[in-house]
Amino acid sequence: MKAEEISKELWSLANIVTGFSVAQYIAATLALGKDLTDIQHLAPFLKLIIVVAAAIFSLSYCFAVQRCGALALSVDATHSIIWRNVTRGRILCILLFTCLFVFGLFAPEIFPEQNTEAKCHPPI
Repeated sequence: MKAEEISKELWSLANIVTGFSVAQYIAATLALGKDLTDIQHLAPFLKLIIVVAAAIFSLSYCFAVQRCGALALSVDATHSIIWRNVTRGRILCILLFTCLFVFGLFAPEIFPEQNTEAKCHPPI
């Protein structure tokens, strides 16, 4: 296999890992708003376990993307600036969507429900 072909395969693999991670966290975040609202009301310790699990998955995706970038640099050093920047961007994207999921998990604590009826109709 030529170096160019290996580089293309690594590029595709890094895209797949990043895309899967983003899709997974978007789906989980949307589910928190619809079907999994009970998870948002779990005890803080249980939420912490979910956050740790999400962080482990996120770090494994980041590691896979970083390895693809490092392997590509060893094969294709002529495009090192592109590979470094794209790898950093992919990792940042994975971390951003992981943070979005964690934010959604703790949204009830961040934005406590307010009694909107009392604001609309003050007591007489």
